[in-house]
Parts: sequence; C-alpha cells; structure tokens
Amino acid sequence: MVHIVDQAECEGSEELFIGILELNKATGNNEWVIEAITDGINMAYKVETDAQANLMPESKSHQLKNKPELLKSSVKLITYNEDIIPVLGKCSVFLEYGNQTHKMIIPGNKPALLGLQICETLGLIQRVNDIDGTNKEEDIETLITDYADVFDGI
Repeated sequence: MVHIVDQAECEGSEELFIGILELNKATGNNEWVIEAITDGINMAYKVETDAQANLMPESKSHQLKNKPELLKSSVKLITYNEDIIPVLGKCSVFLEYGNQTHKMIIPGNKPALLGLQICETLGLIQRVNDIDGTNKEEDIETLITDYADVFDGI
C-alpha cells in the first residue's frame, strides 16, 4: 500500500502521526468516507482529521493512469499506539474532489485516508475560532427565573 503525505518537503526523519487504520472492519455509520478521483481512478478515502498524513493502498497506486514513480522517503508514520507504519516510498498524484484538484505526495502502506491538512484544503472541514459573546450572568439569571421550581429551597 502507498501513503499520501501532504508535506511535499517531508525529508529527514520527520515523524507524522496517523490515527487508527481499520477501514476494513464494519464500524457502522461512525466512519466518514468520501469518494475522490485520484489520477483518473475513483477511490474511497476515510476522513481522519487527527492524521498528519494521507494514505493510499499500494494496490490502488498500481491502477493510477499516470503510474507515478515511487521515490524513497524517510518519513516515519506513527500510530496512537506508537507503532511505526512502514513507508514504501512517495510520489506525486492529483486528487480531484468537487471542482478542486490538488497535488499530493505519496509514501507507502495502509488504507486510503485523508488527513487534517488536505481535509481543510478540500473544504471538508473548517476551523471555527468563534467565541460566544453572550452575557453569562444574564443567562444564569434567565435559567434561575425560568426554572425557579427546580431551584426552590437551595
């Protein structure tokens, strides 16, 4: 299998975090999976926002129309359990989702997965840094008034 890593400049012994990689197990509707075209083939990707890398099965890499050259990569992929996932190498591919096309780098070995950075780039998720400006004291007073019977005797 082949991993896709967003950071094109991942050289040296950089370590990237990968969450749980159990796509083949039936887990109900808790999985978020999207379909995207990768170098001409349709591929299902698990959306994994805590992952720092993207992954693609090696078997799918052999089906790509442009057959990208697999280059050496010294990136280490690490799971929650601190297990190291072997990387076969890396190469560039184009991912099409909606009306967007993005170039990515592939290294190598587990199920197809999209990490945080590409999920943001594709618009699948967005960071919301919003602080609620309501007056908390007024909210508390409203609760006490609206539910006075609950607070009776306190």
